Amino acid sequence: MDIQETIKRHSLFLVGAEGGECADLSDRDLRRADLRGVNLSDAVLYNADLRWTEFRGADLTGADLRWTEFRGADLTGADLTGADLRGADLSDAVLYDADLRGADLDGADLDGADLRGANLRGANLDGANLDGADLRGVDSRWIHVDPKKVSSGPCVGR
Repeated sequence: MDIQETIKRHSLFLVGAEGGECADLSDRDLRRADLRGVNLSDAVLYNADLRWTEFRGADLTGADLRWTEFRGADLTGADLTGADLRGADLSDAVLYDADLRGADLDGADLDGADLRGANLRGANLDGANLDGADLRGVDSRWIHVDPKKVSSGPCVGR
């Protein structure tokens, strides 16, 4: 099934309409796809290749994004509230003003990521690599961090 048909069926699923089904894009290669503003809340994208994908303003609330490749992706203003991003590669991704409240980023690679203005309230950053990440203006209240496991970039605490 092509990506547009999958998104259409997922939209029906989200409203409980006939013909709807939860999107499962696990292991799919969606590099450089234009998914701006798409609603993939609660979708499964386990181990998907989303490098350089455009996700500006997308809704990925509660999505299963474990081990997903987001390297260089644009997630500006995306809603990733409660998303499972364990082990995800978000290196060099743009997460400017993204909402990551309650997201699980255990073991995620955020090397060089642009997180300016992102909301990380209540997020789990155990084992996350934040080397070179730009964290200016980040709301980091109540995040869970094990300081022995987290690598921190030069902008932490600014």
